[in-house]
Amino acid sequence: MNLLPIAIRNVKRSGQRSILSGFAIALSTLLCIFMVCFIMGVVDDYDFMLLNYSTGMVQVRDSRFYEYDYLNPVQYFVPNEAEVRAEALKTTGAVQAVSRIHIPGKLYFNDNEKNGYGLAVDFNNEVMDFDGMLKEGRYPTAAEREMAIGAKLSEKYGLKIGDKITVLTATANRGSNAMTFLVTGIIAFPNTVMTEWFLIPFDRGQKLTGMTEGASEVLLYLEDRKMAETAAADWESRLPEILEAKAYSDLNLMFNYMRLGKFIYFMMAGFFVLLGCTVIINTMMMLVYERVREIGILSAMGFTPREVARLFFLEALFISIISAVIGMTIGAWLVYKTGQIGIDIGNMEFFDNVDLDYPMVFRPVLSIRAIVIAAFMAIGITSAVAYIPARKAAKMEPVDALNA
Repeated sequence: MNLLPIAIRNVKRSGQRSILSGFAIALSTLLCIFMVCFIMGVVDDYDFMLLNYSTGMVQVRDSRFYEYDYLNPVQYFVPNEAEVRAEALKTTGAVQAVSRIHIPGKLYFNDNEKNGYGLAVDFNNEVMDFDGMLKEGRYPTAAEREMAIGAKLSEKYGLKIGDKITVLTATANRGSNAMTFLVTGIIAFPNTVMTEWFLIPFDRGQKLTGMTEGASEVLLYLEDRKMAETAAADWESRLPEILEAKAYSDLNLMFNYMRLGKFIYFMMAGFFVLLGCTVIINTMMMLVYERVREIGILSAMGFTPREVARLFFLEALFISIISAVIGMTIGAWLVYKTGQIGIDIGNMEFFDNVDLDYPMVFRPVLSIRAIVIAAFMAIGITSAVAYIPARKAAKMEPVDALNA
């Protein structure tokens, strides 16, 4: 017997009930997609920020620096950084190698002084998102005493383009040196830790810190970060003994914490999925048990228990497919739009005085995995839940079903 037309007619006939069931399924599907995509986006953004603004995929420093890193020992630096970068690019899977100089010190400006921190970078050879960070002005020019400052530093002290800032810092020969820079740009760093940092040209950083032809660190970026440990060993084998190469996972424990956090976040998402499944299960079981009399009539008309169960299965399948498509479409659109705009927690008052080494703008990432999970939840569970009680009810004697 062709049960599909009957199933479709029953769905249309029970319009209000079908809409209620469909709404529950669509909402659960939407929330499942958004939750999973949001978690994946947060983890991906955090990994991107750490890799590009902090550790690189492989980092080379003076081995003594790691022992005393809490003191920020400027004297332990990477000599002949250009040669070290050249060796880095010989590593299998190497894409780019960058050198940076870390500059802790004092900042003097407009009769003010404060502790400061900055980086000397080669603006023509960097992985930072310079285009996305620049809010006003321009980036410094190589060989010029120019500086770009963080937006929070600018706002907090009223600094603007054209102002001058003097930087006093320790040097590689254990002395001190100062240099005055012209502010040419204001930048929005991706986390609150860096919002008061500054950037200067790499060659000016070498002169300021006394790291002639050297750098604080050289960072290597690979085709795939899964190659980091192998690349670190390969690169280190070609370096002087005083230098040590480390994979990103050995440099920042947050990578490992985020792996654990990702598992916990997905457990939380799973909890919400379970809640969504509970709503679907309750709704579908109510629909079946409310129609026990109808099942009795169908049985009295000659429908076999198998045909009755199939009829309810087809009804549930029809509702779940339409609802899942609606939920997935809205969910995917919501993830896409939110991913474009971002959820900016940096503008929240709570984070004004909190330094977090964490992205301030969260962007969900649309994932096929999330859509597959949501589709399975919506279609698979709904159909199964409708089939089981319907088959059980169909096995009742028609008289008992009619009197239920």
